[in-house]
Amino acid sequence: MELGRLLDIAKPRVVTLEQTAGLMRLGYRGGRHSNSFDQFINQFTSRGYNIALKIFNMAEFGLPQHRKRLIIIASCPGEPVSFSRTNSRKAPQEYKPSTLHQR
Repeated sequence: MELGRLLDIAKPRVVTLEQTAGLMRLGYRGGRHSNSFDQFINQFTSRGYNIALKIFNMAEFGLPQHRKRLIIIASCPGEPVSFSRTNSRKAPQEYKPSTLHQR
């Protein structure tokens, strides 16, 4: 995947991504995208990154519609992963690498 190559070249300390919330639900439920979601997350975890995931209702941040979005924060070892500076009151959901499909 190109993401892995980018991580190897740039070696960012922290990466923040935003995606449709349905991607995570399908990944956890073994849906048609579960392997793709796990492979995507594995691009980070296999390089030692810590992962935190959280679904936000973007209306809480001023968007004039209720739209749920998945926010992913990946950080290299030694860098904290946190959603502590948000307007949301819900705690972040930690991703459990043990749910990844092994090949």
